[in-house]
Amino acid sequence: MMNKKTAMKVILISLLCAVILISASCMKSSTGTGGTSTVDLPESSSVGSGDFPSGSSSSDPNEGSSRNPDEEASKKDDLMEALMNHPESPEADFELCNINPYWKTAHISKYVGSSEIVVIPQKINGMTIVEVASEAFYEHPTVRAVRLADTIERVGSYAFASCPELEIFVCGSGTKEFVTRTFAKSRKLRKVLLNEGLESVGSHSFNSCLALKEIVMPSTIEDAMAHTFWCFEREATDKLKV
Repeated sequence: MMNKKTAMKVILISLLCAVILISASCMKSSTGTGGTSTVDLPESSSVGSGDFPSGSSSSDPNEGSSRNPDEEASKKDDLMEALMNHPESPEADFELCNINPYWKTAHISKYVGSSEIVVIPQKINGMTIVEVASEAFYEHPTVRAVRLADTIERVGSYAFASCPELEIFVCGSGTKEFVTRTFAKSRKLRKVLLNEGLESVGSHSFNSCLALKEIVMPSTIEDAMAHTFWCFEREATDKLKV
């Protein structure tokens, strides 16, 4: 029979083995379903496979939600180029008023076409166009860019006001006067090229044109009425071309 001292050693060794076995069992259990911080990925979004979720063309989460400024600028320049190279719009797209058979002149009273780009003709039905009358394009839903004929001398009040899609406006060489609120509340208007020879821009002509970033102002302007740029976006004033 083993003595008392040997028996105690056996008991201690047995207890130590039991503790080790219990600890190992607990560690194995914890690496199963409980207490882990791993995340299972859906099969369709496995990393490195080159596959993308339906409706997506890139694994970049920012792609599609943010636009490349250079690409946007290029598209906008394309609109300007298209306007400058566009032929005169059909005569049938315009209604006339103040027809003077002696001088063979007329005013445009209303644009009835549906084009995005409008180039106002110098003559319609044999009459030289000298003015765009008040509200001629008012609230037109599709016009994005307009270029005036060189014969047009005057643009009436509200002529291009509240046009929801209007972005670019270019004067002809003969324009001398804009009456009040010409472009008021055309909130997408971003670029305006005014001609040398223009003398007067009426009050509130660019009222609430919050997208306006570029306007070429001629040296010939003698009268820019009060509040011409009322409600103009302050942050854009330092970007204006004058």
